[in-house]
Amino acid sequence: MTAMTIDHFDWTPRRRRLATVLACCWLGYLVPVIVAMVTDPPSTANLALGVLGLAVFVLLYVRLVSVGMVRPFQLAAPYALVGLVAVSLLLTVPIGAPWRYAFPYYLIATLPGHLPQRWWVPAELAVLAVATAVAVYEGDRGAGLAGYVASVGAVGLFVSMFYWMLIAMVRLRRARAELARLAVADERLRISRDLHDVLGQRLAAVALKSDLARRLVPADPERAAAEMADAGRIAREALDEVRATVSGFRDSSLPGELSTARSLLAAAGVDCVLSAPDAGELPARTADVAGWVVREGVTNVVRHARAATARIVVRTGATVVVEVSDDGRGTGPDTGYGNGLTGLRERVTAAGGTLVTERADGWYRLRAELPAGTG
Repeated sequence: MTAMTIDHFDWTPRRRRLATVLACCWLGYLVPVIVAMVTDPPSTANLALGVLGLAVFVLLYVRLVSVGMVRPFQLAAPYALVGLVAVSLLLTVPIGAPWRYAFPYYLIATLPGHLPQRWWVPAELAVLAVATAVAVYEGDRGAGLAGYVASVGAVGLFVSMFYWMLIAMVRLRRARAELARLAVADERLRISRDLHDVLGQRLAAVALKSDLARRLVPADPERAAAEMADAGRIAREALDEVRATVSGFRDSSLPGELSTARSLLAAAGVDCVLSAPDAGELPARTADVAGWVVREGVTNVVRHARAATARIVVRTGATVVVEVSDDGRGTGPDTGYGNGLTGLRERVTAAGGTLVTERADGWYRLRAELPAGTG
């Protein structure tokens, strides 16, 4: 916190002025000193020196307060602090004992607002030790000495606790702002990931069915019309899913994804071997993540694999295994993840599962293992 400025406090000018006024309330300790000078006036020279010294002290103190409100908890005005100590030492000559007892209160209350936090305790202990030594030198003993030392220490403790609470408040506000920023970033990542996953498969299906319908128009107009109608249905579903994705309420249904995958693979001319006997009995969250695995795996088969056969397997038990494999050229695990697989890996990891891609025996496999009780 050594680089803290007024911007971190988010204070309005009115609050800043109010804080400055409250900090200047410590000048009230000058009243007993002035009363002592009036009731027991020193010599004329000492009186003039005392008045001038007190005026300079007030100016330096106000300067320290004003600078401390802009750059707190750092040695922002060292010359003013050194000057304040020097003037205070000189004031012990014309004013005497009243000032020697009053000045430690000022110093121990001023230091925390102008020093880094790690210096607070050493600086206050040093002031307390010097104040105790001066009081003992002046002849204080017993209860009077203990009361004076305790009151000076209490002022230092109170001021330190106040500034510590102020720093904690600033840190809490900054932490909340950072959490809000991270939440916005996470939401943007979720929307971009979901849009990629939703539109990737749906648009691939629309493109495939449109191409199929175009080729079927001369030979089988009725089937071409059916394919075009199916492409329109998929496009409308994609629009609904995009709206739901932006709203944050979309879930991926595993049975629905399996049905869509079979239709999409058929349109792409890929034989589909499906084995998912218990797909409709999974917990909602597990089924949602499993549906995303099927969606991404089938999308990659259609777009990249150039496969003749694809297998989709869903096995339940202690863990839920979802595997999409194809006999095409696929993508080896050493080539890294694309956007779709990266987003899928994040989903699976967030659900407590693992995602693996591999090529073995001429087949490319996308395999996810999920906890059966993911909720």
